[in-house]
Amino acid sequence: MFFLTDTPSQEQFDSLARRYDQMDVQSVQALVKLLKTGSDLLTGFEKMLGTHGLSQGRFLILVILNRAPDIPLTPSGLAKKLGVTRATTTGLVNGLEKDQLIARQADPVDKRQQYIRLTAKGIHRLESMLPDYYNRINGLMQGLTPNQKTTLISLLETVDAGIPSLTGDKTDLKNSMDIRPFTPHYRNQVIALILQIQQKEFNIPITAEDQPDLGDIPGFYQQGYGNFWIAINNGQVVGTLSLKDIDNCQAALRKMFVHPDFRGSALGTARALWGVALEWAKAQNISEIFLGTTEKFLAAHRFYEKNGFTSIEKENLPLQFPLMSVDTKFYTYPVS
Repeated sequence: MFFLTDTPSQEQFDSLARRYDQMDVQSVQALVKLLKTGSDLLTGFEKMLGTHGLSQGRFLILVILNRAPDIPLTPSGLAKKLGVTRATTTGLVNGLEKDQLIARQADPVDKRQQYIRLTAKGIHRLESMLPDYYNRINGLMQGLTPNQKTTLISLLETVDAGIPSLTGDKTDLKNSMDIRPFTPHYRNQVIALILQIQQKEFNIPITAEDQPDLGDIPGFYQQGYGNFWIAINNGQVVGTLSLKDIDNCQAALRKMFVHPDFRGSALGTARALWGVALEWAKAQNISEIFLGTTEKFLAAHRFYEKNGFTSIEKENLPLQFPLMSVDTKFYTYPVS
């Protein structure tokens, strides 16, 4: 990988724009600035991590495993989270194992399957360096106000959603899904998607005002052990799902909606959303998930039952379960 150290001057940008009609100067300037900043950040992180005797790849493996130290990952799962090949992951894992920072363990049932976990030494290494790491990040971002940080996240998410336009892969443009936690930038899209399905597709007489949780998703869902996820395709919200913390290591699954054009096993939007939520629930030590839905959502019923949910009576719901007037059918899922 090459790192960008030189950027064109304004005069050079203007000269290029005169030569190429398709060039939008501001778009290219913004991209070059983003690339330059990204290059500087990568260089800076490598230097900082070097003071702790780690490379970026080795550090990322430790950080990923540290998200839920009691839940080991498979090599393929780790490679997927890193966005690299199995071969690259194997090389990094071998080095970390040699330093006794991680350990491999065989599946008790299928001995061919291996899992990777942090060792006590690995946890200690992270605990000794993360305070310095987070202090340096605080220093890096100290010039931004909280609102500016929120805006920066939103802007970067928008840029990220346009990457398929850069790659030109039409298959990715149609089929690839990006599941991410909700940010306020997507509030209007989330509300529009949910109301369209509720009102137009299923003729449920419900408005945004009837669902105040949609007006404050961070305050209602992204608290305690809860979260709210969205499925993004080419910059557009095409699916939603949330887990609301209802105490006692229990959560309520709510607001699971998928745009009609992105349903079905071929695209796997619903499965991808549920997979992220389930992984989150396990990491937060949530023991049981409950949900309420309407009799009209027959396809949703089939999805829940196919994925291990069991139908229960309304009176068997926890007292803290947030009931909605339109809910008439209820399910539970034991998180193992």
